[in-house]
Amino acid sequence: MVFVSVNTPLNLRRNVLESSKEVIECLKRYESLKIIRKEKHDNIMKFKEDTEEVLNLISKLNSVLPAIKIEGEKPILEKKEFFKELRSVPTTEIEKLQYELDDIESKLNSL
Repeated sequence: MVFVSVNTPLNLRRNVLESSKEVIECLKRYESLKIIRKEKHDNIMKFKEDTEEVLNLISKLNSVLPAIKIEGEKPILEKKEFFKELRSVPTTEIEKLQYELDDIESKLNSL
């Protein structure tokens, strides 16, 4: 048997204990992460089930309701027109005022 001398046994013990503490904290975080992942998976599965149920109910409702056409219905915009319309919405106060000014000028020109 061979004995080895440790120069600072208290410091060594403190370092080992601190390392053990860090490992245990990492394990705790890992376990909580596992729980969160399971909850997320369960929530996603419930969401999929609910979505399927809603789609089934909508299809049943559509089969029961009569098909009618609404007069004066606004035509559906194509993608380019939709995004162009979105960009035209003013965001700052100056843009809002400019938009109102352009609107008033267009109304005056139509008279």
